[in-house]
Order: sequence, then structure tokens, then C-alpha cells
Amino acid sequence: MKPFSFTLQRLLDFKERMLEKEKLTLAALRVEQRKLQDLIDHLLDQISLLQDMMRKKAVEGAFAYELQSLQYQVDICKHKLRSAREEKKKVDLQVERQLQTVLTVDRERAQLEKLKEKQLEEYRLAESRESAEIISEFVSMNLIRENSRLGA
Repeated sequence: MKPFSFTLQRLLDFKERMLEKEKLTLAALRVEQRKLQDLIDHLLDQISLLQDMMRKKAVEGAFAYELQSLQYQVDICKHKLRSAREEKKKVDLQVERQLQTVLTVDRERAQLEKLKEKQLEEYRLAESRESAEIISEFVSMNLIRENSRLGA
């Protein structure tokens, strides 16, 4: 009997390569997502620090231009924060879409793996039947030879 060969092996290999590619894309998106979250956290800390400095200087009696300078820095940070949050929302959506893509490709790959297992099981069953047939023929031939020797 010829060795087992999965009829859809090329498709299974393609799905496995595709799954790895999609996982790498997802990982890259998650890195970008993490960087944006780190930036957001940093900007929030920066805003808090600048506002604390403004309050402290206001209590100490700072000049108006010093307070305006700090307020300008706060405004810049808030603008950057809005931009970072908008960008993170976009990346969050991309991550969600990519995750769905990964799950879909993984399901397709798993279906092909199940089909491969089923075909392998059928192959083993056919191989077992063939072996049983060969043994049966061998035993029959030996019985016929012994009977012909005894009868001769």
C-alpha cells in the first residue's frame, strides 16, 4: 500500500503560513497599541505635573508670563493626548479586526487538521484490512499446500 498522503496538504500548509503571517501582524499591532497607551500615560503624568507646578507657582505669586508658559505647555500636552487617544482608538479597531482574522484562519486550519486526521484514520483502516487480506491469503495458500501434500 502506498504511504499516506493528505489530499489537501498544500492547502493546509498555506493556511498554516497564513496563520503565522496574521499572528505576526496582530503582534505588531499590539506593540503599536502598547506604545500608544504608554504615550497616553506619559502625557497624563506630564499634564498632572505641569498643573501641579502651575498651582504651586500661583500660590507663591509667580509672574503672569510664567503661568502662561506653563498653561501653554499643558495645552500642547492636551492636544497631543487627544491625538494619541484618537490614534489608539483606530489601532484598537485594527487589533480587533486582526484578531477576528486570526481566529477565522485558525478555525479553517483546524478544520483541515480534523479532515487530515479523518483521512489518516481511514487510511489506517484500509491498511489494516489489506494486511488482514494478505494474511488470510497466506494462511489459505499454506492450507491448500498442506492439503495437497497430504492428499498426494
